[in-house]
Amino acid sequence: MATKRVINKPTAVSELRRIATRSGGHKSFGEAEVLIEQLYDIRKPAIETYRKLGATLIAQRDVVPNDEFDNHVQLQCDLLRVLSVRERLETTCLTYQEHRLIGSTQPDRYISAPYTPLALLDGELALEEVRVLRALHQFILAAGIHYGKTDPRKPQISIVLEALDDNGITVRDPRAIDMNRLNELFERDMPVDWAINAAVIACTKSENFPFKRD
Repeated sequence: MATKRVINKPTAVSELRRIATRSGGHKSFGEAEVLIEQLYDIRKPAIETYRKLGATLIAQRDVVPNDEFDNHVQLQCDLLRVLSVRERLETTCLTYQEHRLIGSTQPDRYISAPYTPLALLDGELALEEVRVLRALHQFILAAGIHYGKTDPRKPQISIVLEALDDNGITVRDPRAIDMNRLNELFERDMPVDWAINAAVIACTKSENFPFKRD
């Protein structure tokens, strides 16, 4: 089954502004735009944000012209899809290496390109769409043993879904991250990339680290 498409933030905001113009620029559209920005921000609570956004969009239907009604409903559906991705990652947007790190088994046909997300290798999504999906989730749990963590009471460790270069290849092996430290930085509203770099854990990768590059 093909991975479903997901709308990116610039497209969502642009569509909202277009409909807002057709609707007379009602002030609720400004409120909705702020909430859309927050929905794509992993520092903000996804469900609470969408609850407010959904209520705002529904209230707008009284001012949206009839010929824009279907477009307005479609935008809300697209944003609900964003919420879904934030709550549950599309695993086809992981690389073969990342699947190995979390203990997931994938067909051997992906071995030759272990640093490229499966959805790209299968032609299901374009590069920018995969980038959106990964950025909406940003972290996954991996087996701690790959990062030198052997405490049986804490068998898993959080790792970063690293950025993709223009060829769809991750820019580095996934880094381990201290989620408690990261959440502290998010509470201080630190920029996402800065906070991630500040919360990275120094680890010694195991000899059996899958497809280790460094």
